[in-house]
Amino acid sequence: MTAVGKILVFLNLLFSLLVSGFVVVVFVTRTNWRVEYQKAADVAKTAEAAYKAEMTQRKLDVDTEQARARELSRQVADLRAQLDTSKEDITRLEKDKVALTQEKELSGTTQNTSVAELDRIRKERDDLKKIEAQLQSDNIALRTQVNTERQKATEKEIAYKSSKDRNERLLQTMEDMSQRVRALEAQVRSVGGSTGNAMASSGTGASSPAILSSTGPAVPANLTGQITNILPNGLTTISVGSDAGVQPGAELAVYRLVPDNPNASKFLGKLQIRQARAKEAVGQFIPATRDKAQTGDTVGTLSLGTR
Repeated sequence: MTAVGKILVFLNLLFSLLVSGFVVVVFVTRTNWRVEYQKAADVAKTAEAAYKAEMTQRKLDVDTEQARARELSRQVADLRAQLDTSKEDITRLEKDKVALTQEKELSGTTQNTSVAELDRIRKERDDLKKIEAQLQSDNIALRTQVNTERQKATEKEIAYKSSKDRNERLLQTMEDMSQRVRALEAQVRSVGGSTGNAMASSGTGASSPAILSSTGPAVPANLTGQITNILPNGLTTISVGSDAGVQPGAELAVYRLVPDNPNASKFLGKLQIRQARAKEAVGQFIPATRDKAQTGDTVGTLSLGTR
């Protein structure tokens, strides 16, 4: 083989190796391109998703900013309205200030009078407080007095009821005594004067039938009183007088009443009036028994049967 043939064979071998290298390079390059394409596609998808999310967020941010801008615009409008109102208030306050200044200048002359009036009002208030305290004290005193008077009234009512019951018993006793006197008078009339003489001779101390009769001035019915004093000269003072209808010459019955034991009550005799004053009278006691009249014995109108 010649040198040219050898050179051609060598070149052919070199060309084959070069073509084989190109084939390998192309294959390797093609394989790497698919992987890179897939990676690029994934990156693109990720970027697209991020872009969409970013766009959504941006849109939300834009809407928020627009709403905030509208709110700020509204606040600005409100502030402008408030500013206008404040300006009007400032103008009005300035006018009021001027008016107050003028009023202060005018009231400067009456300040002393106002202070004096204020002092007078304070003094009146203090006086009213004192009066109120005094009224409260008087009210407490009046309440205490009312309670005391109420208690006294209760005690008097109890005493009145007790006295009323006692008087009713005394009246009943007097009625019983009147019946006994009428019975005694009837008995004396039936036996006549001889019985009176027999009683006198026996020393019983009983009086004659004249004791049970009355020839003096009439006295009001149901007249009652008490013996208040027995004088040393034998005259007797009683608690009723001319105001009650007692006149000189009138005759009253004398009883000794025992409320707790009516049966022990008895007729003592008659009292012949010698002198009568407005609230009392003086008379001579004429006994019908041995018993003597005492202070506290009852005097009253003689019954119709004894007159």
